[in-house]
Amino acid sequence: MTANSKQLKSHLAFLLLAFIFFAHSIAVPSLALATTPVPHLDLELTGAEYRILLEQQTYNLPSILHHDRSLFDDIFATGKRNLDWLQVLNQHRSVPISLTAAETQLGYPIDQPKIYNPQIIRETYQQLQADMPVELKAILFSRDPLPSTLPVSEEDYLVWGLKVDRTYQIAARWKTMEPYIDQLKYNSFDDIRGYYFLSNSPGFPDKLNHWEALSQDEQVQAKQWLIQMCTNKFRNRANCIKRIERVITSNKALDFFNDHKSSSQAVINSMMDIPSHGTFNRTRWADQNHFHVPFVDPANESMKHFLTSNIETEWKFLPFSLHIDFVPQNQYGVKVIWEPGITPHVPRLGDNRIYMDANAPITEYDVQWTIRHEFGHVLGFPDCYIEFYDVDLQAIVGYQIDIEDLMCSRRGHLKERHVKELKRIYR
Repeated sequence: MTANSKQLKSHLAFLLLAFIFFAHSIAVPSLALATTPVPHLDLELTGAEYRILLEQQTYNLPSILHHDRSLFDDIFATGKRNLDWLQVLNQHRSVPISLTAAETQLGYPIDQPKIYNPQIIRETYQQLQADMPVELKAILFSRDPLPSTLPVSEEDYLVWGLKVDRTYQIAARWKTMEPYIDQLKYNSFDDIRGYYFLSNSPGFPDKLNHWEALSQDEQVQAKQWLIQMCTNKFRNRANCIKRIERVITSNKALDFFNDHKSSSQAVINSMMDIPSHGTFNRTRWADQNHFHVPFVDPANESMKHFLTSNIETEWKFLPFSLHIDFVPQNQYGVKVIWEPGITPHVPRLGDNRIYMDANAPITEYDVQWTIRHEFGHVLGFPDCYIEFYDVDLQAIVGYQIDIEDLMCSRRGHLKERHVKELKRIYR
């Protein structure tokens, strides 16, 4: 071997080692995230809740879609400034201004889902900059000291403050969810819009039996719905595209719908029904309509009032009513644990622990809704919303099965179906 050959071999070996080291250095966080579950976040988190999430994030992976990082930095800065200004304003008010209220909850119904990606976020922010009143723009897009008074009416501030907060929310959610796009692609198998629209659109599903009579647009849409139904059962989009082509060619689209609708309904049921493994086993029925649940006494009268005034008030659908029985701290019961800076959650369905953010004022609507909702997880009710990555749209999509349902949306309340489910499982 010549000297030049040895030198070339040495250079190649060095490059190979360098590549291995580089590949390892970027693969580790990706592999770690690949094995980490997608963050469990309801679709209507507030800007204040996202701010906590952003402060806790330790990774900063390159964007898959190569979005403009400086744009996102600007959105985050504006959103945080909006939240900081709200605190300054409320220091000088007897009645605080709030960006959270029952009437401001949007809800994301199945036919109007939440759809977001960097392009949508960019356009939303640019529109916000173009439309915002100059008096507010001079404050929110600057670095000057925050004033303690509003330059516009409170009503106008609430309108624009909410728009700023929602733009901040969607940007923060993308940053949080983007590393999990591969897992979110898999979640698309639970997209039940195909079954929903085929069951509820005028003329369907009977129109499937007359495929040639459908317009071109109807055929394209119906085919997409059938593919979505197929993936509910077979969990493979590529195979389902081929399968539905054969179904359409053989004029068996209606037969396919009828044969597979139970699989799609099972996906819905998995988001609505209490599973047998997710029950809380210390409940009792005083009679057929009075349901009692033990809670560990928080030894604080205001906290006891917070629990009863929210949970007992919400979990009532006459003649059914739920009652909290406070028990000593050395006995087993539902335990509310307040920790600063955490995302409220129950570790698993049927667990007796509800974790709440100690920094969030219990007077806020979102905190009150959260304790009612999280208590539903203690009883075993799952969340009835879905979020996934749509490869056709190149965007993340999320929607709630029923925006009037307590376990689906912050607009929701207890419904008759919850009472029936409690009686099915706990009687």
